[in-house]
Amino acid sequence: MSDGEPAEKDDTFLDVFRKHDAVMLLIEPETGRILNANPAAEKFYGYTLAELRGMDGAKINALLPGQLSAGGERKHPVFQHKLANGKIRMIEAHVSQIHINGKVVNFSVVHDVSGREQMDAALRESEERYRSLFENMIDGIYRSTHEGRFIDVNPAMVKMFGYSSREEMLEIDIKKELYFLPEERGSHILDTGQQEIEAYRMRRKDGSEIWVEDHGYYVHDERGNIIYHEGMLRDITERKRAEEVLRQRLLELEALYNVSASLRTVQTFDEALPVLLDQTLAAVGTDTGTILLYNPETDDLRDTHPRGWFTTIEDINIKAGEGIAGTVFVTGQPRLSVEFVEDPLTHPVSRSKIPSGWGGACLPIRTGSEIVGVFFVSVQLPRQISAEQMKLLNSLAEIAGVTLHRTRLFDETSRRAREFASLYETSNALSAETELDTMMQVITGTAKKLLNSTSSGMYLFIPAANELELKIDTESYIPAGIRLQVGEGVAGRVAQTRKPLRVNDYSAWEGRSSKYEEFPIRAVLEVPMLYGGELIGVLTVDEMGDSERQFTEADERLLSLFASQAAGAIHSARLRDEALHRLQHLQTLRTIDKAITSSLDLNITLNILLHHVVSQLDVDAADVLMLRKDEQALRYSAGRGFRTRMIEGADVHLNDKYAGRCVMERRIIKILDSAQITDNLPFARLWAEEEFKSCYCVPLIAKGEVKGVMEVYHRSKFTPSDEWLDFLETLAGQAAITIDNTQMFDNVQRVNMELAIAYEATIEGWSRALDLRDKETEGHTRRVTELTMTLAKVVGIPDIELQHIRRGALLHDIGKMGVSDKILLKKGALTEKEWIAMRLHPTLALQMLQPIAYLRQALDIPYCHHEKWDGTGYPRGLKGGQIPLVARIFAVVDVWDALTSSRPYRKAWTKKKALAYIKQQSGKHFDPHIVELFLKTIKEFDIQP
Repeated sequence: MSDGEPAEKDDTFLDVFRKHDAVMLLIEPETGRILNANPAAEKFYGYTLAELRGMDGAKINALLPGQLSAGGERKHPVFQHKLANGKIRMIEAHVSQIHINGKVVNFSVVHDVSGREQMDAALRESEERYRSLFENMIDGIYRSTHEGRFIDVNPAMVKMFGYSSREEMLEIDIKKELYFLPEERGSHILDTGQQEIEAYRMRRKDGSEIWVEDHGYYVHDERGNIIYHEGMLRDITERKRAEEVLRQRLLELEALYNVSASLRTVQTFDEALPVLLDQTLAAVGTDTGTILLYNPETDDLRDTHPRGWFTTIEDINIKAGEGIAGTVFVTGQPRLSVEFVEDPLTHPVSRSKIPSGWGGACLPIRTGSEIVGVFFVSVQLPRQISAEQMKLLNSLAEIAGVTLHRTRLFDETSRRAREFASLYETSNALSAETELDTMMQVITGTAKKLLNSTSSGMYLFIPAANELELKIDTESYIPAGIRLQVGEGVAGRVAQTRKPLRVNDYSAWEGRSSKYEEFPIRAVLEVPMLYGGELIGVLTVDEMGDSERQFTEADERLLSLFASQAAGAIHSARLRDEALHRLQHLQTLRTIDKAITSSLDLNITLNILLHHVVSQLDVDAADVLMLRKDEQALRYSAGRGFRTRMIEGADVHLNDKYAGRCVMERRIIKILDSAQITDNLPFARLWAEEEFKSCYCVPLIAKGEVKGVMEVYHRSKFTPSDEWLDFLETLAGQAAITIDNTQMFDNVQRVNMELAIAYEATIEGWSRALDLRDKETEGHTRRVTELTMTLAKVVGIPDIELQHIRRGALLHDIGKMGVSDKILLKKGALTEKEWIAMRLHPTLALQMLQPIAYLRQALDIPYCHHEKWDGTGYPRGLKGGQIPLVARIFAVVDVWDALTSSRPYRKAWTKKKALAYIKQQSGKHFDPHIVELFLKTIKEFDIQP
């Protein structure tokens, strides 16, 4: 509106300006300040009109002064505009200069084009990812036929199996060269055709074993036809090995528990030995072994409880120092033999009676420092006793020695009966406890009661620091947490020597620690807690103040015995905690894997993952920020454990010092103090509102590409262990896989559909090729296919089977591809020899189509459509109901079309004559019921005779 024009025109413009649905702004050219905005702008930007009026245009990134062209107009510029809620919108602005109320202003009309920009960016990203995915994926990708030949493999697949090139892998027979045994293929997709994920072992080119996780599925065309098998192989060999180690540890724990539980019920060593032996053999997975005890009177070792082939040598008495048993008894060193008959230490008399192909281990049985016997465990080659099993056997040997020592003490004196009863009750109490803290309370309380002492305490050994830490004391004024170096004080000396120590007056003892000078400790008895030769800790009993009591050798023996049981209980509790902890981790990963594979809803999967992150990592809150590459920013995607909703508005640029740096440097970033984030006001506000004390940002990386960041928060001080950090990174990897799988899904679906269409077109192409080969019958296949489908519906065949009938009809004469043109295109009548060749085409069809899995259900028509109801047809001479129903239907339609179509050797029959022939052949050539339905169908189609 130019200067000098009537004011009424200004009013008319402003009236249109206010009422128009388009977003409109009036902007001062010199300053970029918004002079006015219409209600549509208020709704779009989320600010009130009062807030918009007078707002600096830079706040929403509107046009700045000087951005117009010389003509006062700029066509369709695209900008990023920021809304009141912080979201970014891509807009297309139409700007021109107008005069209003005598003043020049920029008139801007804004259009939201965010969807178009996002679609363009997504399409470009999809195309780039699709191009690089196959070649750059770290997991193996394959595509194969049902016959066991690769169609394609990626470089990771070639490397995984140790082949030199893709071309070399395409030449191999999968079933013969990648499996050790045919039966090991199990029921994976090549057999079942079902989409599934499973793990099984395979063979590399060099013959070595590799365990893989197969994410496999069949690719179908749009009609459900299977095109080929496709999948991804992940090398899980190391994971399998780790699972086997965990399984072995659980078996060890179970074996130790079973042995301990069984031995609690026996009273004598003779009762304990067979229990110990049977449990030991069961733990190793064999039924062959024996225990030999030393007889001081005869100076030899004798079998007491032989199992398996050891019964053949049980009458041979072994002198100390002779054979394997005698050598182990004298030296006290376990002996591991690959094969007993080949071991040079094997006793000559025994060698002739020992079967070949058996090896194993022989271990000493000790009571204190005295060796009282040995036991054998034998396994059949190629099995061998592993290092982990040797640890278990050493532990069981310790138990055997302790059991012998306990029972001998029990037999020595009735005075010990009460003490042993107490120990037995205590053992039951300990075995009923699973929590370590509660167990330590039970142990110290029982030790105080057993020795009737003033106090009792327990130190646990910390191997990494070579220190002892006081974990608990029955006296409240002795604080837990005191640490002693090995060799320092009484406990340090006991840990160093692995022997009990009694001190009658601690205050006068020259080796006392300064850390206990303020406590009135008098008499002290401290014993090592050993399990399988491993130092668990030190158990103490003390007298305080003016007590005159001194601990005796009997007290030392009793406390030592109890400490041995306590050590076993603590060791078992630790193993249990460790096993449960790792099992929970594995179960968590399995649950997350299941969620990833069973759902493509990113929000559902991420929320499941964050639930486990919070519970398994014991954090207070966690979130996932997704990377928006086009915006160079991280956006909130999912969260758990937050008290406020501030995190949901997270919009973090990649130049951020924490989450942004985590992406750029691809490593964990730690925030351990609020002082670190004072320059980041939104983050500092979130930190204060949520009362966080620490935060760990971990990058989400899948296939070498950063997908986002996972943040975990604590509201109390926290020092992570290496295992905690490792599991955090593992869960972050699962989150990255979740995001990557979701992003890949649309591309995979599109590719599958294109391939499905191509396969169905191939079948129709085969059919047209057959018609074109024999021009005299051109159009025959199309006609019989259409009529067969119609008649099949009348017969009542389910819709799900109609696609197989259609394929069978299209390919009914596919076998004629194997018949020579000389016979097939012959103008005159065929000779008997030529008819024999012609009648082979159903069999040829079977041979051609049967190897193709998705065409097997369509074979009935190509193979059986020349069979006759009375059994005179070919190729098998089937009769009546033996002929498949679909073949009986097609036979009528095929003859009808052949009779009513012209041939070089005859003219087409009239429909009346053809129908008469079909009626005549009812019960001979054709199924009478099918003929009846066919005649009704012909009438419905208004086909007049």
